[in-house]
Amino acid sequence: MATLFLFVALQGCEDQRVSDLDQRVKALEQSVKQLQVAQSKITEDEGKRHTQLQVCIFEANAKFQGSVGTKPGSAATAADIEKQKRGAIEQCKAQYGN
Repeated sequence: MATLFLFVALQGCEDQRVSDLDQRVKALEQSVKQLQVAQSKITEDEGKRHTQLQVCIFEANAKFQGSVGTKPGSAATAADIEKQKRGAIEQCKAQYGN
């Protein structure tokens, strides 16, 4: 009889520990899901910024590419135009990241 009582008492303790572990596992699973959602958002935002950076650089190149040789005799030299283009590209990098 004492053995049966000891078995029942031990069984009750195990149930409580298993229940606590189940709760901890569920909490950890929720945390993992939240982290995955956050990571997905960060990755998406980085992709958007990269695309915006590429578009900005393309537009800067196109704008200043058209400036070379379009105004004969103007004060702007090719070096000045290249300097302006580099400045515009640096602004793109500052705005959208590298």
